[in-house]
Amino acid sequence: MKIEKLFIKNFKNIKSSRIIDFQKNISLFVGPNGFGKTTIFDAIEILLTGNVSRVCNAQIADARNTFKTPYFQNDPNEDVLLKLLVKNSQNESLVIIRHINSKEKRNKREHVPYKSFGLFQLYKGQTDSESFSKEEQVKNSQPLSQEEINSFLGFENENYKIENIYNLFNYLQQEETDFYIKKSEAERKNVLNFLLQIQDYESQKNKIGDLKDRFKKILEDLQKQKLEHSQSTYKAVDYQKINFIPDRDFEFNNIKINFGEKNSTEAFDVYFEEVENLIAFKEYFSPKDYLIRKEKETFKREIIDNTEMISYLIFKKLIKDIQLSQNLEQEYLSVNNEHNVKAYLLENFLSKVPFLKKQIQRKNNLSSLAEIIHLDINFIDVRNTESLLKILKANTNATENFVKIFLEYKELNSQLDGSRKDYFRVNDLRNQLKIHKVPDDNYHQKCVLCGYDWQNEEKLQLKYDELGASFEQNLSNLEKLVSRKRKEAEDILLKINEFIIREEKKLVIVDERILSELELLDVEESDFKIYKDFVTTQLSTIPFGIRSLSWLDYTNEFQNLVEAGKGKLQFSDILYEKFDFSRRHQEKFELLLAKYSSITKENLEEYQVSSSNLSVFKGKYSIMYSGILSLLENIYQNIDYNPEKCIDSKKIFKTYFDEDKKRFDSCTLEMLESKKEYIRYQFELEQSRIIFQINSRIDKIKKLKDYLESRYWEYVSNIKSYQSEIIDKLKLPFFLYTAKILQNYQQGMGVFLTTQEKNANIRFLANSYNDQDAMYQLSSGQIAIISFAFTLSLNTTFKISDDLKILIIDDPIQDMDAMNVYALIDMLRHSLLNYQIIMSTHSDSSAMFIKYKFDRMDSDSESKVDLINVKTLFLEGK
Repeated sequence: MKIEKLFIKNFKNIKSSRIIDFQKNISLFVGPNGFGKTTIFDAIEILLTGNVSRVCNAQIADARNTFKTPYFQNDPNEDVLLKLLVKNSQNESLVIIRHINSKEKRNKREHVPYKSFGLFQLYKGQTDSESFSKEEQVKNSQPLSQEEINSFLGFENENYKIENIYNLFNYLQQEETDFYIKKSEAERKNVLNFLLQIQDYESQKNKIGDLKDRFKKILEDLQKQKLEHSQSTYKAVDYQKINFIPDRDFEFNNIKINFGEKNSTEAFDVYFEEVENLIAFKEYFSPKDYLIRKEKETFKREIIDNTEMISYLIFKKLIKDIQLSQNLEQEYLSVNNEHNVKAYLLENFLSKVPFLKKQIQRKNNLSSLAEIIHLDINFIDVRNTESLLKILKANTNATENFVKIFLEYKELNSQLDGSRKDYFRVNDLRNQLKIHKVPDDNYHQKCVLCGYDWQNEEKLQLKYDELGASFEQNLSNLEKLVSRKRKEAEDILLKINEFIIREEKKLVIVDERILSELELLDVEESDFKIYKDFVTTQLSTIPFGIRSLSWLDYTNEFQNLVEAGKGKLQFSDILYEKFDFSRRHQEKFELLLAKYSSITKENLEEYQVSSSNLSVFKGKYSIMYSGILSLLENIYQNIDYNPEKCIDSKKIFKTYFDEDKKRFDSCTLEMLESKKEYIRYQFELEQSRIIFQINSRIDKIKKLKDYLESRYWEYVSNIKSYQSEIIDKLKLPFFLYTAKILQNYQQGMGVFLTTQEKNANIRFLANSYNDQDAMYQLSSGQIAIISFAFTLSLNTTFKISDDLKILIIDDPIQDMDAMNVYALIDMLRHSLLNYQIIMSTHSDSSAMFIKYKFDRMDSDSESKVDLINVKTLFLEGK
């Protein structure tokens, strides 16, 4: 494979687009440090592998940090664009494009240096020169995968990938030339294992090793189990089932006892301790005392602490008198029924609802009539007033007289208004005679009203005055007539007002809210009669008579009657609730009392309510409650038991015997002792069976372990043999290359490559009589030389691809003296004849020397080295 062209834009210190043309097989970049030599090599590495290994390996920045842009993006507002044109041995070309869109929104944590390479999008570009040089070409490019790049490079084995071998075979980095040498001996071996493609063998070996170790651990565990289950003999014991609670299964009470899969002593100890606890419990426990204690506790909870039960005991005798109880209930409910109170107070009104509604309607009509007659006389609606008078059945003559007079008044008043308008108009014209005239009347002698010619202005003015006087006389006469009619109309209105006052005094008006309640009342309800009898006998309140009734008077009387009625009841609301609750739950309370024969009727009579003391009961409830409570506490104190014989903190009596005294007595101490021996006997039998199974498993697993161990060491031997064989192939070229470049250094001719016999780890030895790694003995320049030599050895020994014949070296002169450089160039000239070599140096003189050495490879006078000045290329754009 040959790298032909490289396109860089907005990458590191290169802002504008630059194209590098690798025209010759050897390219040498020259320029001061910091002018972009390493930038070129980073761009090539990203294009081929997708990252820069030295950045990924360093991981200096914390992954939780955020950065504005990726470290290599020069201008944050411009895209990053890299292209590489490569050609393989079949003359096929491929343009690799990696692109970052600056407009795309990203998480700023993706800009952490070793993560930022994942932002590149990978594309396949057009191979022609015109397309390659265009920046916008990426828009129309096809996606490309890393697998396609590896396929194009033509690796011999599909497991080889450019991203894994690039820094070992193809690239020697500045300051990282000892990339491989600095690895540990084991890591060196693992890297070569990848090259040797023995990963599958290593994986298989490790699986067998893990399996071998697992079987070894199983064998050790089985041996421990065997010791734990040591054999012993024990005499046989007959099985006897103890009569514990039937619905529970106690494992130790079964004929076949389960001690777990491993027949553990823990299970044995649990069962054994369980029986011993039963024996200890049996020796001190008394079911009789326990049941008495429980009865005492239940008595306190169900009777003494039960306020509802004590209330029932107070009312019990009264509840037994069914007729009296029913009467008390009916009386209480009827008095507390607001419907009854309302019905009693409004009883006289119940049949008068239609009449009351008409009275309200008549009142409304009278009010409407009153509103009308109090209006200004000129605004009274005659027909509406006439209609109301007829509805109210006022005197017919008065109604007709009202209509006649009011119509005459309105007619005369209308005439008066018209006359006034005419008078004012004529008077206005007369006053403005000099202004208004007939159009052809130059002497102001024609009437502007009729056009008559009066011969002169004086006669015309005289006629105007006469006409005005006539109008004034007529207007005065009409006003007098209207005034008389108005007086007649006002007299009629006074009579109507007197009629309204008389009629309103006759009305019976009740509040509309009272009327609404009347419509809902029903005196036929069953308990209204009971309530009415109660009020008439116990209270002095009487129903309302037929009269006007306000809402305030009604509600005050209602509240007074409610309170008076409750005051006459035998029970207050609170006492009735207690009585009612006791009566409704009588059966439940009687069932509880049946359990306690010590509570007798004679004990309680003094503190129970009955017909004989009902009249004074209302104020004595608390006294009765205290008396009954005192009696019950005396009964409680007289219940006696031995507390030491009823201790059961582990609830054994409940768990095993369901608090059944007969079941407890049937379980004897002899039976429990026999059960202990039976548990021991069963455990020993199970131990013998398990030991037999363990021995059988040990034999089988030992055979498997021995087989796996032999297979494991067979793999180890074969892998070491193959590793040694390959390392042997590297030893000679590596020794020759180091000897050639080091030029007979103080410790010998060259450096030895060896492997350790026990683990095949790789070590570099400075001489044959010292077993310390050369890493500890050589200078940095000499270590760099070893790295060069190792890379050359790998390239000449391993054939991983016919196409991947490139070697990139970033400024090797910094770590080497002139003698070493001379030897390195000589080696490259003769050992890698078919390779494309891309190098860099900061020294102009070294660049000229390298060019001279490569140009003198043969007698051909044509220059073989393309010398590229990076300062000129990037700063001056040439």
